[in-house]
Parts: sequence; C-alpha cells; structure tokens
Amino acid sequence: MNIEQIKDRCRIDECTACWLWTGAKSSGWPRIWAPDHTLHGGELRTQTGRRAVWHIKTGQPIPSGWRVFGTCTARNCVNPSHMVCEPVAAQGRKVAASGKLKGNIVRITANRRTGRAKAGLDAETRKAVRESEESGLALAARLGCSPQTISRIRNGRDLSFQPVGGMFTGLLRMAA
Repeated sequence: MNIEQIKDRCRIDECTACWLWTGAKSSGWPRIWAPDHTLHGGELRTQTGRRAVWHIKTGQPIPSGWRVFGTCTARNCVNPSHMVCEPVAAQGRKVAASGKLKGNIVRITANRRTGRAKAGLDAETRKAVRESEESGLALAARLGCSPQTISRIRNGRDLSFQPVGGMFTGLLRMAA
C-alpha cells in the first residue's frame, strides 16, 4: 500500500484537510495493513493508521521510546502532514502544558492506577510506612521503592490512593 492508496480510502474534510479513514477501525482508530519497519523488519501486518502511514511515508523504523502522534483532533485522520513522530516524554510535556486533560477523571484515575503499580506498594504497606519509626532510606531499601515514594506517603502527598472527583462522580455519565 502507498500514500495515494491510503488517501483513496479516505474522505477528505475540506475545512481541516484531514484524511478521514473509511476502512477498518478498532475503537474508532484506523487499522491499516502495511509494512512494519519497527518491529517486524518491514513485514506486512495490521497496525494503527498513523503508525502505518509513518512507516509507508518514511520506510524507517520508529525509534525506541517514540510514537507517532496526530497534530489534529480527528482520531481517524491519516493525513501524513497531520502527524509527528517524537519521544513520548516530549508529547507528554506538550499535553501537560496545554492543560487539555486537566481535570479529566478518567485520565486521573488511570494515572493513579499506574502510580500504584509503579510503586508496588499496596494500601496496607503504605499504612505501615506511615506508622514506621524506620528511616525513609532504610524503608525504601527494604521495600524496593524510591525514597521519594516513602517521603510522599509520609507527608500525605501520595495521591495514588485518594478518591478522584466528588461524591457524585460515579453517578454522572462522562460526555464524550
């Protein structure tokens, strides 16, 4: 498949110049059969639309720690000029600076779940950390976590076990 064949399978939005994929999708995200230069040495396989278009356009693998991100808001846009390949951390800084996910309960909950998993400490262990007389460095070494994690738990700055939103949060349906 080449870029022109991809464009032929899209509806072009005149206002935004987005190439809106009309082919196969998974959860609204385009799925395209194309060479994967990153994981499979150019072997054809189904991949996300942006990733597939990037591989077709460049013929190069995507560097480790990098992803292809859209620069427009259309989830199913596969216009190569609406994509950028950059480090995940750089994209995270852009999103944080924009504030577009600030206050998004779904994202906050997911981030807290990730924080709990990374720290590897359950609620019971966190309680024991708060009550322990042992030094923070000794606790961190014994529990296999960072001294910063111990400090956040002891100072009440560990958000990963705090509730998200107000008391009616679970009753309201999020607008998509």
